[in-house]
Amino acid sequence: MDCAFDLLFVIFALWIDITSRLEESIVKKSVRVAILLVLAIVWMSVIYGFSSMPSNVSGANARGIISRIITSAISFSSRYGYLDHEVDEKRIAEIVSVLYYPLRKVAHSTVYMILVLFIFRTTTVIANHRHYIICLMVTLVICTAFAMTDEFHQTFVDGRSGLRSDVLIDAIGILAGAILYSTYYFIFTAGYRIGIKKQPKIQQNTRKV
Repeated sequence: MDCAFDLLFVIFALWIDITSRLEESIVKKSVRVAILLVLAIVWMSVIYGFSSMPSNVSGANARGIISRIITSAISFSSRYGYLDHEVDEKRIAEIVSVLYYPLRKVAHSTVYMILVLFIFRTTTVIANHRHYIICLMVTLVICTAFAMTDEFHQTFVDGRSGLRSDVLIDAIGILAGAILYSTYYFIFTAGYRIGIKKQPKIQQNTRKV
């Protein structure tokens, strides 16, 4: 679990670095907005693509990924002496069956958390990093509406169904993404503005010296 949080932190840090460099570069605002919109649309397409998979195909892919992760973890543990016995395929299958449902729901939340980062960033750039509440509301409406339409779309996919519980799980990811970006917004953006305001005073003091 700690490794997962570390990985998530690294991804978020890289995302901040890339968007900050884009913000500070000479790229025009319209180009920045276009890039962010493309990223958001691509990610929406990824979510739509996952939802378009029939239930048996999606389930088999998910179980295969979980099984490979568990097998790799066991192999790593055995290699470095953390595990002193082999785990048979039957036991691995049992572990996969236990982890399958919660990990699927975590994946649901995570993809929408990432979508919020793209949409929220786009709205704040359009608004020149002002009107935070409006940007937040627009982001929540867009992401929630997309989650609801995606669940409706799944009613037309073989073996799938649109569930209110899945919308609620998506909403948890949306809320997490909003909190994550808001943290970035207030700490980094507000701090950047304070630094800009202090620059003239620093320059004046330097001239006096």
